[in-house]
Amino acid sequence: MFAVGYDESYVTVLSWGNTQMGTWEWWDECVDEAYAILPPEAKKEGFTKGFNFGQLQSDLQDVAS
Repeated sequence: MFAVGYDESYVTVLSWGNTQMGTWEWWDECVDEAYAILPPEAKKEGFTKGFNFGQLQSDLQDVAS
């Protein structure tokens, strides 16, 4: 499954060609690992407004420990 969106209440995943919404409680119960896929362009300045690659790396290190 691919997580394609989220908000305070739900995570939206792509499964079997459709999107499904799940609660964060469902996520906590059913998901035991996740991967972030970033294109090489994500390292470049201006990749997308507000995106900070260095901060993401730091945050991922925090949750990996």
